[in-house]
Amino acid sequence: MSDARQHQALELLRRGRPMAAVVPASTGGRCGWVGVYPLDRTRSGTASLLARRATVAPPADVPIFRVRRFEVLEALSTADASVGEDDLLDPSDEIAVGPEGLRVALGRFGVDVADLKQPWATDYPI
Repeated sequence: MSDARQHQALELLRRGRPMAAVVPASTGGRCGWVGVYPLDRTRSGTASLLARRATVAPPADVPIFRVRRFEVLEALSTADASVGEDDLLDPSDEIAVGPEGLRVALGRFGVDVADLKQPWATDYPI
């Protein structure tokens, strides 16, 4: 089953769909998530993001992902309030190259590719 969920998550990412997973918060009163965003090489913002991170773009057939881990106050999450960048607590943001790079990046947060779901299924706040 895990292989099927991994395949499904990677396929949705390949189609350009962001994915997310709930992760344990570092302290009480918070909720945590990891978000994965497939980067579109045709957008000018992608090239500038990679340049700021000193990441060399891989060959065109290798996907690139932005992986973000953050927490928000539970009160914001449960109130269904609008959450912005200033509300993110303990943010971590990295670039992962290829499916294996994604596995490694997610592993740092205790997440497997098979744990990824569409953002609405995790109450992903941003």
